[in-house]
Amino acid sequence: TDAEIDWEYFDTASSTWKDYTTDSRFSKRNSIIGTNGIRSSPLLLRQIEESDDGLKIRCRVNYQADDNHNFSGGSTMSGDLTLRISTISSFTVSKSDPTVGDTITFTCVATGGEVPTFSFTTNGRGNFDTTSYELVEGTSLSSAGTQHTATYTTKTILPNVMRKGEKIQCRVDFGGALGSAKKKMTVTTYHDCSKIPSQTLNRVTGAVIREEEHDDGSVTRTITCPDDTSTTKYDLEVTENSGATIRCTKDVGGWSPPLLARCKETNIRTTASGNHNLKNLPFNPGPCADGDPYANTEYAHGVMISKINSDTDTTCGLKHVLQCLIDGDCVLVTEETTCAWESISMNPRKGNLLIRFTVEYTIPVWYNSEVKDLVATNKRKIALRDCSESYNRKKRRSLDQTNFKLDLDNIEVEDSLSDHTSD
Repeated sequence: TDAEIDWEYFDTASSTWKDYTTDSRFSKRNSIIGTNGIRSSPLLLRQIEESDDGLKIRCRVNYQADDNHNFSGGSTMSGDLTLRISTISSFTVSKSDPTVGDTITFTCVATGGEVPTFSFTTNGRGNFDTTSYELVEGTSLSSAGTQHTATYTTKTILPNVMRKGEKIQCRVDFGGALGSAKKKMTVTTYHDCSKIPSQTLNRVTGAVIREEEHDDGSVTRTITCPDDTSTTKYDLEVTENSGATIRCTKDVGGWSPPLLARCKETNIRTTASGNHNLKNLPFNPGPCADGDPYANTEYAHGVMISKINSDTDTTCGLKHVLQCLIDGDCVLVTEETTCAWESISMNPRKGNLLIRFTVEYTIPVWYNSEVKDLVATNKRKIALRDCSESYNRKKRRSLDQTNFKLDLDNIEVEDSLSDHTSD
């Protein structure tokens, strides 16, 4: 009886059996009858792919009718034949974006009838990069039937994010007759910002630096100054290269801005000292000169101090010159008031009257800018003649007829603060 053999395969996309002719990769060879009378019909599959693993194939034998032997014909179907391919079915890593110091495990799974040989390498080299990774556990192999699993565990020691990661390869050798297979993946190791030191301009004891780790792998550090006290204030001083908060990203591994800002310590000001000098007066010597040349007059050294310090004179004294005395925000420390005369070497007929004062604040004062405003004269000049108070001294003609009869607008004045700096 003649017979014809056909083949079909199971199409997983449609979940149906299809004739082999619907896939051009299949080709059927002519049937062959052996000397033992057994008929065979080979089926060839070209261009095998990894996705063909598990492909099911079966054959159907169709027998023709044979009237001479009273055989009406028929057909029979073989059992399923499952194609198994020796290949790498998966290559995974426990963490593909580790930070420096993380331990990661590579897992490579292959299928094959025999136990293959596994190897793990980096960037196509014949070994694993020991400058960027530290071996924790070498290749460990286990098998279950035709599935074979190898693991390789290592610790990251250097970032490679600046190189856009590193290629890791698993190669499986199934033996000379079956060949080999390989798969690659990219592992990008990032900076661990929590381990990167930062610097600060701060030198104040009691400042607190807090660190916060974020979901994106970045880290911020923030400086907080100590709380103010009744006598000390702490201000955060931020510059172009420093900030209250600095950030490190895992991609860069550096701090921006590069420095934490500093806490500036400011102590409360209780007093201020300064100078109010009348310049280029057209006589020499003048009041407050050495030897007190105008003793027993209203320009005697002691009387000059009384005029400068007066709190009741409606014309004379510093109370009409310094802003804080005018506003009642300070009081004059009278025992520290001084006056002196300075001859001008280039013009011996002229001299300078030098007045030095100290005030004590009645309001809280912290900053130099406040000091400058409080003791400002705003171009006001001290009056020391035609005072409203009587100082019980004789007047001296030589002074009354010279500078002290001049309008104050014609007197040059020089104001300064002692040990004054900007905030």
